[in-house]
Amino acid sequence: MCHQAVKKLFSSLIAMLLGVAAVFLGRVNMIYLSDIRHLEIEEVFINICKAHNEVELCHDVKSIVMDESNIVLVAEVEVREEALIDNIQSDIEHIKSNIADNVEFRDERSAVFATVGRIDHIVEDLTRRLQQKHPEVQSVTIEVGIYQS
Repeated sequence: MCHQAVKKLFSSLIAMLLGVAAVFLGRVNMIYLSDIRHLEIEEVFINICKAHNEVELCHDVKSIVMDESNIVLVAEVEVREEALIDNIQSDIEHIKSNIADNVEFRDERSAVFATVGRIDHIVEDLTRRLQQKHPEVQSVTIEVGIYQS
C-alpha cells in the first residue's frame, strides 16, 4: 500500500511540474502561439515605401515571426515607371559595351539587364532601410510591378 501511495505522489508531482512548465513556456512564447505577424514592422515598411521616391504603391505586406530575432517580411511594390526609364539609355549603353557584338539579341539583353538592375537597386534599398530600423528582420521578399500612370 505504501509503495502505491509513493508512486501516486511522484506521478502527481511530475504532472504538476509539467503543468507549471507548460504554463511558463506558454506565457514566454505567447507571441508565437497567438500572433505570428508583426504589425509594427509591416507599418514601418509601408511608411518606408511611401517615403521612397521610386515607389508608387505598396500592398499585401505580411510578416511572419519565426522567433524573437528572426522575422520574415513579404510585400508587393509598384515601382514608378519613370524610376526605371529616366536616363536608362546610358545604363543600356554601358551594359551593351560589355556584351560581345556577335551575341544574339544584344540590344534587348542590354535593356533587360539595365531594367532588372534598377529594380534590384530599389529592392535592396527598401530592404536595407527596413533592416536598419528593425535588424530582427532577417528576410525580405518583394514582388515588384511597374506602375504606369
